Amino acid sequence: MLYSELPRAEAARPSQNPDAMDYIFRGRALINAGPSSRERYAEGIALYEHALALDPHSAEFQGIVAEMLTARVIDNMTDTAAADLVRAEGLAAQALAAAPQSSLPHLPMGQVRRAQIDTPRP
Repeated sequence: MLYSELPRAEAARPSQNPDAMDYIFRGRALINAGPSSRERYAEGIALYEHALALDPHSAEFQGIVAEMLTARVIDNMTDTAAADLVRAEGLAAQALAAAPQSSLPHLPMGQVRRAQIDTPRP
């Protein structure tokens, strides 16, 4: 993307709350800053949850939270795998219902399905 296109792209972001995007960017920066750990996942997910709380109808944010909860399960970085997958599945389903033509919500739902197959049931 050319530098001159950045302001237009930023202005076109779908979020109704620009502060929510700040939480998303902070979460992404944290998650990508170093090796995965339980603490890094927990902190990143908390930031994503803040964004979702500010814009609860955002299919994008629902998908991001769902994807991160599922990644935490797949990476074995949680003691609450079953609860994480239930929450992730619900968020992914909401995102798909809100934006069925978008490709964005399909990845989190696919990841949820993958994790459900790979994760032993209690």
